[in-house]
Formats: sequence, structure tokens, C-alpha cells
Amino acid sequence: MIKELEADRDKVERINEDLHRQADALRIEIRNKTEAIRQADNVLADNRKQIIALEADMNDLRRIHEKTKSDIANAQKSQQAEFQKNLETTSKISQLEEAIRYDLHQPYLNFQRKGR
Repeated sequence: MIKELEADRDKVERINEDLHRQADALRIEIRNKTEAIRQADNVLADNRKQIIALEADMNDLRRIHEKTKSDIANAQKSQQAEFQKNLETTSKISQLEEAIRYDLHQPYLNFQRKGR
């Protein structure tokens, strides 16, 4: 009977040791998974910060794009106005050149009329 009790005790001790090893393995697994979760949370937080920064950059680029479009439109209007002024000036120059040619020719024509 003592041998049976000792055998049962040895069996219980082996089972107890197995349970301790399993518990240790589970604690290690839990610790590793907790660390992995912590690292994943850090990556997620960093990614969220990066997304916020990229959204801010995108908004800045939209504002720059709109300002550039406005600046281009204003420059085109200014160029059109300058072109129109140049056309008017060219027309006036042509008219003045024609008037000068006419005035230069006038004395010759008057002279020919008087000379007849």
C-alpha cells in the first residue's frame, strides 16, 4: 500500500511538474503576445500620425494648386490686356506712319499742282 501511495505521489508530482512547465510556457507565450500587441499599437500610432501629416500635406498642396490656378488666370488676363494694348499701340503707330507718309507726300503733290 505504501508503494502504491508513493507511486501515486510520484505520478502526481510528474503531473504537477508538467502543469508548471505548461504554465511557464503559457506565461512566456502571453508575454510574447503582449509585447507583439504593444509593438503593433506603436506601429499603428505611428501610421496614424503619418496619415495625419500626409493629409495636412495634401491640404497644403490643394491650397497651393488653387493659388497657382488663380495666379495663372490672373497672369493670362494681364497678358491679354498687355496684348490688347500692344495691338492698339501698333495700330496707332501704323496710323501715324501713314499720316507722316501722307504729309511728306503732300508738299510734292502741292508743288506739282502749282507747277502746271
